Amino acid sequence: MVRTHALILATGTLLVASALSAQRPPSAATLEVARVQDSLVVLSDSSQWLPGLYAIHYLGKLPAPGGAPYFVFGAWPCTECDTGPDVFILRAHDSASVSTFVPRPGPQREVGDDEPYAETRVFVGRCSQQPGQVLISTWHELGVPATPDSIYTFIPGASRIRLVVTQQTAAAMRAIRRAVADGRCRELKGTGGTPRR
Repeated sequence: MVRTHALILATGTLLVASALSAQRPPSAATLEVARVQDSLVVLSDSSQWLPGLYAIHYLGKLPAPGGAPYFVFGAWPCTECDTGPDVFILRAHDSASVSTFVPRPGPQREVGDDEPYAETRVFVGRCSQQPGQVLISTWHELGVPATPDSIYTFIPGASRIRLVVTQQTAAAMRAIRRAVADGRCRELKGTGGTPRR
């Protein structure tokens, strides 16, 4: 439950920063990640970017209508973290401190606990009824009392990421699985280490 609230709070910080990054020149919309070297991201325009993340793995790109794209990374937020790694959504040259993040896919554990308190899955692509590509994080709470499972859908926009939270239903999960089977969406893997494609 603690991580769920952190997820929503982290999204709130993105609104201001993304509005600023949306004012980049139009050429920013065509940026790609050329390569990643631990904490350094090199973009297709040869610029170098240190987002404040470590052991970065590039997971994908979320185009934003009328704005610069968002990049999806699996990474650690620090060099000696007790938690993580997580999945981060950032625009080029933004800092991780203003990013949206979701927990890594797999079992979620409190520091020092062997038993997980929740299970998460993460999907990227055309995974929902929303137009364009999205990032979806599903959350299944394992504790008692049982809480409704949730689906967090992150929708890229020209000036910010919009978060839509819905209750997880069998029909919604079938639609996501269908999108994966059709090749429109992919599930990120990463139960122990940094999330991977």
